[in-house]
Amino acid sequence: MGLFGAWIVELLCHWSDDTPSQYLSRAEAKEARKARIRNLTWIIINVAITFALSIVPMVDWSAHAGGFAGGCLLAIIAFSIDLRCWHSCKMLLRLAAFVALIVFIVILLTIFYRDIEPDEKLLNPTNPNDNGGNGGNGGNGGHG
Repeated sequence: MGLFGAWIVELLCHWSDDTPSQYLSRAEAKEARKARIRNLTWIIINVAITFALSIVPMVDWSAHAGGFAGGCLLAIIAFSIDLRCWHSCKMLLRLAAFVALIVFIVILLTIFYRDIEPDEKLLNPTNPNDNGGNGGNGGNGGHG
């Protein structure tokens, strides 16, 4: 999902690059605009399908949302330099995205280490039938 978030930001940062100029004819500009709209439609459909499938058990929707948000923030930092606005505007946008990304990571790590308790079955992946080291046979060590 992070790649989809980054792709959306990249498309939006370069949205006005398809205006006719000395390098791009009117027909090429029109085709570039159509390609951007197709790409944006494709991304929106994929994001919608991914979030719709996130309601399935054992699939974490919050991980998808976090990846999307993280990808958007990283792409803002990377692609905002290409925006056509004042230098101070670009630097302020990049700084805000960087601070938001750091806050985002700190909050997620805090939640992960403070609030999440792993399931006991997941702590021993080599033997999923092992119930605390007694082999699943009532604690008599496998003897009758």
